[in-house]
Amino acid sequence: MGALSGVMFALYFSSNAGTVDQVKKMSARNATAQNRALREYRVVALGLKYLTQSTMKTKMFMLATLFLTGFLLTSCSKSDDDGGTPSSGNGSVSLKINGESWSASLATQAVISDPGLVTLTGSDSEAHQVSFTLLNAHAPGTYVIGGLTNSNQARWTAGLSADDTYLASMVLGSGEVVITEFSESGFKGTFNFEAYNTSQEKVSVTDGSFEANF
Repeated sequence: MGALSGVMFALYFSSNAGTVDQVKKMSARNATAQNRALREYRVVALGLKYLTQSTMKTKMFMLATLFLTGFLLTSCSKSDDDGGTPSSGNGSVSLKINGESWSASLATQAVISDPGLVTLTGSDSEAHQVSFTLLNAHAPGTYVIGGLTNSNQARWTAGLSADDTYLASMVLGSGEVVITEFSESGFKGTFNFEAYNTSQEKVSVTDGSFEANF
């Protein structure tokens, strides 16, 4: 009986050895697949984290670049060397900034340069200034501010520090300028916009109106 039992055990073990090997191989494959999935998940997570950080950094970089561009455009518009025609100071600009009335009591200046680049700037004696720059402005109409494909921009300056400048442009902010009259000698209309500084704080410019000579 003992010999017979041994023979039967040997036969049973040899017949099931393949099954045991298959189970081991399947377990190894499952472990490998799990490890691969875990690695892929970590890669995706790191990628999403990098993209989020890169998007914010890119957004802030673009915003800072547009602040510099807006400053340069406004500075250049005050010079005769850019080929534009500066106004003699005739004109007016008024608005509400976060609900408080303001007007350009010191100076108003409008510049038109080819091809259709129009800039308006109004300022007071306390370093407050509003300005907008429009591209392809040749006639009465509505000119939208904001949007990745839109180069029009508006700016409000509340003082002399970096955070006192608020910009509405491609990256942040929105608004519109409505030109009701446009001629070779000047233009007039209304405007409103929401703008942000480098700390992403917002100001609202409403009930804006202007009239200026080129």
